[in-house]
Amino acid sequence: EEARALGYSRSIRVEAELLVGLNGQVETVQILNSVPNLGFHEAAKHALLNWRFAPIYYQGVNIKMRFTKNIYFDPQ
Repeated sequence: EEARALGYSRSIRVEAELLVGLNGQVETVQILNSVPNLGFHEAAKHALLNWRFAPIYYQGVNIKMRFTKNIYFDPQ
């Protein structure tokens, strides 16, 4: 909304690293690239923190896992 209000019209890619906890909930989100912070960082973090995964198991052991994810914002 902030970028739209300023007339920002470029597509944006926000790259983030997320940590998925033992119960499948996203525990942390860290923004990895620098893009104009016209609300994009906050919107990406908010979206990713609401994601849910099935618990992750490796060789029968429940583990935490880090992922990198790209979130795209398109002005259309």
